[in-house]
Amino acid sequence: MKDEKLRGFFSRHDGMALPAALVIVLFGSILVAGSFGFAVSSKKLATVRSSRYSDQVLASDYIEKTKGAILYKMSSTHRAIHPSSGGNWGERPSLGTVDGLLIDGPGLRADVTEGNRRVLLEVFDLTYEAGQLENTILNNPSELRRLPPMLKLTSSQMGVGSSMESVSKTPGVPNEDEPAKEKKEGSRVDLDYFGAYLIRVQLFRLPYSPGDKPVRVTEEAFFQVLDPNSSP
Repeated sequence: MKDEKLRGFFSRHDGMALPAALVIVLFGSILVAGSFGFAVSSKKLATVRSSRYSDQVLASDYIEKTKGAILYKMSSTHRAIHPSSGGNWGERPSLGTVDGLLIDGPGLRADVTEGNRRVLLEVFDLTYEAGQLENTILNNPSELRRLPPMLKLTSSQMGVGSSMESVSKTPGVPNEDEPAKEKKEGSRVDLDYFGAYLIRVQLFRLPYSPGDKPVRVTEEAFFQVLDPNSSP
């Protein structure tokens, strides 16, 4: 009798063993699949973060090198860098395109490939005036997007007589129509010795096609003032 009870007990539990095993296997499969999905997502996120960090390091590196190139050129020539000025600030050239604000020179402009990125480096002069902008820029959305901010120098920012409109045609020589007070004080911005630039670095994913949007745009304004009385 006792043996029959034992056989009945184990037979009932033997019938539950298979469903229980299936539940355990199913639960284990869910855990494995979840762990795998989490690992894949974590790897993708880490890859994206690593790519963004590398892009920022690359852009920052170009910006710092460009600052050095600007300083080197200004110190070696003892003059600020301006595009197409001809040294005559009373006759600032009209700008039909934003390219008219670009600064050329070694280390100041680049369109190169770095690893899996196309790097476009541009340096813009910020000392332009609104009156220089032609309708080809003002009526063109793509040109307006490229246009750097305009640096409006005022007397309160840089001293008496320092607005762009009152800058001398000849560096260091007051304009004839300048008020006597400004002539006497002589505190002014001389564009021959003052440089203000926007350094713009754009990174594009390779392979690149015309019209592709950059994956990163990094910009930094950079200012440098030379002492007119110091030796080159």
